[in-house]
Amino acid sequence: MLKKIFDMLESTKLGLRFVTKRMTSVASAYHKVTGIVVHFGFYGLLNAWRHNIGQARLEGLLQHQPINKIVILTVPHTLYVAKMIAYALLKINIQTVIIHKKPKEGFESCLHIVITSHAFRHMPQTYFVYQMEQSVATRWFRPKHRKKLYRAAAIMDYSQANIAFLHQHQFEKNQVYFMPVSFLLGDNAHLDAPAYDYDVLFYGSTKNKRRQAYLHELSKHFNVKVINNLYGDDISQTLKRAKIVVNIHFYENALLETTRIFECISTGVFVISEESADIMDHQDLLSEIAFVPVGDIQAMINSVTYWLAHDADRILWLKNQHHRLQVSNNQFESHFYGFLTNQGIIKNS
Repeated sequence: MLKKIFDMLESTKLGLRFVTKRMTSVASAYHKVTGIVVHFGFYGLLNAWRHNIGQARLEGLLQHQPINKIVILTVPHTLYVAKMIAYALLKINIQTVIIHKKPKEGFESCLHIVITSHAFRHMPQTYFVYQMEQSVATRWFRPKHRKKLYRAAAIMDYSQANIAFLHQHQFEKNQVYFMPVSFLLGDNAHLDAPAYDYDVLFYGSTKNKRRQAYLHELSKHFNVKVINNLYGDDISQTLKRAKIVVNIHFYENALLETTRIFECISTGVFVISEESADIMDHQDLLSEIAFVPVGDIQAMINSVTYWLAHDADRILWLKNQHHRLQVSNNQFESHFYGFLTNQGIIKNS
């Protein structure tokens, strides 16, 4: 109890110090506060206060020394994203540690990046959130989950549709940053002598009737492998044993599952996916994977049939894709380095 009281007092002090440094006058403070209340109500004002505390904690870290280490807290199914972040940070000489839960000795005092914050009961003191859930599923944005987002020094989100949703729910524009998932190229040597065990592979949750219907029909025509409990190197090795990976939405109106798609592309695996509600935001992927209309199981069967019958063309596609990505601009890194500069992690020379 005493620790909670101390933490609350410390947070209040940090928030007041941060706000007063940025308000040039009583009038500007009044204008800022009334603007928040008018648009978002008093609950919005409380959330803005939480965000100020998160920013104040980050500022406190930056005042002591340059950021040379960041801890990445992630659930296993977003390990690909954690590795993508770690690789980008390594290129600018920032060391990383990837963890999956709060350590027994407690979180380190350094900056953290938390991927899918709703999955963790305990949060570090100073953190950015990389928000990966879809706003079409509002269960991930209940008040108890949003509170963790408000307390973050900043929020990164992979989807423009999600960002629009967050702006409608009391998150200011300077809190949320677009951070698209991109490729993290691995070794594609398996394409020179492919050894396939499966025609089609699907990975992800199958606990809904929509995906079950797709997989039931696909299994009538092809050798289908379904996995939902492999991560990291294990999933990469399994993906390489499949001729095709299918991306099937959990929701009819889902956003595109770019994490799954880029993990497959990076591994050198051919992807057939349903189109998505936000397909216009992903024009760069139209030439990288095969799309079929949403909800059209027969169209997916037809596409799988075609690409299985054109084995040499499919492998040539993947080899050309690998070479093309090697020399292309990595969208995640471009946005991430800009974000780190904005947050004061990367100093302008």
